Amino acid sequence: MPNIEIDVLDCQAELIGWDDLKRRIESYEPDVVVSSALATCNTYTILRTLEIVKKIDPQIIAVVGGQHFTALATESLNNYHEIDYIIRGEGELTLLDLVLNLDDRRSTANVDGISFRQHDKLIHNPPRALIDKLDDLPFPGYHFIEDNNG
Repeated sequence: MPNIEIDVLDCQAELIGWDDLKRRIESYEPDVVVSSALATCNTYTILRTLEIVKKIDPQIIAVVGGQHFTALATESLNNYHEIDYIIRGEGELTLLDLVLNLDDRRSTANVDGISFRQHDKLIHNPPRALIDKLDDLPFPGYHFIEDNNG
């Protein structure tokens, strides 16, 4: 497995406002920022976050996922140019595949389950097959989340 550095930020749990979010992103200097909208009500927050990301550095790759963006991939890519990639459906394997391709500077044309823009054309790669055995997935990375309760 390649050495991929991960930082998880939960702005609601950590009570991080927009200015602090901007400072955190600036100090971390990420190559990729991933955010998920589990429901449509989260979309504004996701898009505002990506606007901040792109103002800091337009070269940061912005990835979104979740039910809203899965259902509205075409509309989202047409209307929100701060989005670089949409992960449709289950994201566990798709995100890893996408990041590995980006890290190796390989084409994302063969990454199943993503949508993106390429030369002003929207590309919707085939859906990724659902994970057969959920028990094969590792346990969630709770160690990435800081304990803010003291």
